[in-house]
Amino acid sequence: MALRCVVVGGGISGLSTAYMLSKLPAGLVSRISLYEASNEFGGCIKTVQYPLSGSYQDLGPHTARVSRANPLVRLIHSLDLQREVVWLPPAQRLLYAAGTTRPLRLAAFSAQPPFTRSPLGLLIRRACSRGPPSLSPETDMSVDEFLRTRFDDEFADYFGSALVRGICAADSRNISVSALLPQLVKWDASGPNILLGAAKEMLLGALGLRTTSLPPEVEIFLPKPTGLKIPWSPRVLSFRKGMQTLTRALVDHLRESPNVALRSGAKVSSVNCRNGQFELHLHEGEGSLYRQVQADSVFLCAPASTCGAVLQKAALLPAESEALALLRPSNSPSASIAVVALEFDGNLGQSPAKPHQRAFGHLVPRSESGPVLGIIYDSSVLPHLSGPDGNCTRFTVMLQPRVDWLTATTAATPFDLAEPIREELLRLAIEAVRTHLGLKVSSPERSIVGIWMHSIPNYPLGHIQNVRRIRRAIEETLHARGCGGRRTLHLVGASFDGVGVGDCVASAVRAVLSISCPNPLT
Repeated sequence: MALRCVVVGGGISGLSTAYMLSKLPAGLVSRISLYEASNEFGGCIKTVQYPLSGSYQDLGPHTARVSRANPLVRLIHSLDLQREVVWLPPAQRLLYAAGTTRPLRLAAFSAQPPFTRSPLGLLIRRACSRGPPSLSPETDMSVDEFLRTRFDDEFADYFGSALVRGICAADSRNISVSALLPQLVKWDASGPNILLGAAKEMLLGALGLRTTSLPPEVEIFLPKPTGLKIPWSPRVLSFRKGMQTLTRALVDHLRESPNVALRSGAKVSSVNCRNGQFELHLHEGEGSLYRQVQADSVFLCAPASTCGAVLQKAALLPAESEALALLRPSNSPSASIAVVALEFDGNLGQSPAKPHQRAFGHLVPRSESGPVLGIIYDSSVLPHLSGPDGNCTRFTVMLQPRVDWLTATTAATPFDLAEPIREELLRLAIEAVRTHLGLKVSSPERSIVGIWMHSIPNYPLGHIQNVRRIRRAIEETLHARGCGGRRTLHLVGASFDGVGVGDCVASAVRAVLSISCPNPLT
């Protein structure tokens, strides 16, 4: 009997899941319903166009990083978006420390501030010595401790802390290295030390001796395009009209699919399982109309806290259970981030010495005071988004919101802030551009200010093991209630399997594989 599938959450994870389900044979999946609590699909992937300049501005993820084993490239080709993709060349990353924005030169022979020793000397010493014991699948440590023990204190304090602040607006001392940076852990386990392990893996990949690819079962719903050449090393991509190109294409396809129903403004409040099928309770529309929906398989593509609340209400996970406790914000925290997009007319600072002319952006380590996490140099790294004539200079300033901003924010959308908060964030962003980049700018010609509330998962130590426990507890509960096999519930998305766009798509693939294959590869 064909399955009725329900997807909860309309971000990139939910949209990708629904799209891949729609590609399965009708004899396997008969109906797909996607429910999104907000009034917009796409989650944190959002692109706007300035009417006057014609430029595009990404307000969420600016790029996506893909590798050979990541299904995002296949998804792009399946949606016929390959002509919209812009592959970005390698770009320099900068660090703002000790009052100056400077390149992070790991191959420097002499000490470069803020480092007091030669970075190259450090790397040579570490490459010539055996590293500490590698992590086992059941052990974990923070990003800070991992880098401190594999490199040194300064490397962890400056590079490590800035990197984690840039990825997930968090403190590297509190974030799991196994969950956030699994490639580093893999390199560390592959050689006598992390540097030789990385060199070994890269060499084997370049020679074609280390191949990583998707399982062949993926071909059922995400076929590999003929003649597609996927780079062996990770690459970064954007789209000609911004990242929302991807989510818009997914929404358009799903709306045209005869067996798919998309519902925005539909909040699922609980999920229960009885007699081998699921029952979902939801409130829909302005009048908050109450509905019950039956399904054979459910995909929760929502934040961990939302998943916990949905599963608790119908006691699918008991209130006192360990699994439910692990889904609560205290054990599955998330960070809020303020973004301020600035656009100035003209090309500011044409001197080649100006860093914003030749880099992706810069990050700020935790040693620096103030709320600024980093600045993306949009007009440098994403010139294809700068409008027809390209005669503008664009930045995205990322800030850590103050607690009083978060408690005072009652906006219906992230970019509908109270005027005092908006003005304060705009002032801080302009000041950061002046101070960090030495640009004598006043008010921008165009700006957008917003706060993404609790939008970036912060993986605590033991995250991978915690997710495994949660999924096992759900599986055991469902089995006791007559569900199992293809008739089951899946946790999908950034809260569980990686914060990047490509990670979310890969998480969706693993969930859909359990529907399309009796014995899916995980």
